[in-house]
Amino acid sequence: MPDEIPVGETITADVSHNTPRIALEAPGSEMPPRTETVMESAQERVQETVPTKPQPAPPPVDATHQVQRAVAAPPVIKDQVAQEVEQILASGLEPFYASLPPEGKTLFRQKGEQASQEISAMVRQLSVQVKRVLELIYHWLKIIPGVNKFFLEQEAKIKTDQIIQYTEDLRKRRESGHG
Repeated sequence: MPDEIPVGETITADVSHNTPRIALEAPGSEMPPRTETVMESAQERVQETVPTKPQPAPPPVDATHQVQRAVAAPPVIKDQVAQEVEQILASGLEPFYASLPPEGKTLFRQKGEQASQEISAMVRQLSVQVKRVLELIYHWLKIIPGVNKFFLEQEAKIKTDQIIQYTEDLRKRRESGHG
């Protein structure tokens, strides 16, 4: 076992032939506590400061804060297609959304954004799969409690028709060079 070095004593080793050179600075010296590697023309030098007293451990991180940070998504910049699709999906649903409990609002918003993203991707490609759009909207609307099944089907059909119409309008604008 090598000899122990008393804290505060400076030790220097030469690196002329691939031997490390280490300098341990005494407490209160002018050198800030840090590790630094400096490359020189003929030598490599590593300086390391050994703390004289133990550093306090970082405070424990609360697991709930980690989950919240992982779930929070960065804000997404939405293009015109995404905004239009969201507007179509949201139209007429304000009273239902307002009546939902807070956790229901969160679920409704998340599922609506997922449906909107998938539908927007289809619209951008001008390749809307009517059955898939109808399914996405219907399953999203089923989150609203206590609403008649026939009303949900009717709303899903109306919104699907509006998305198809928007896609056709977008196709015409692109073909004419205005979109």
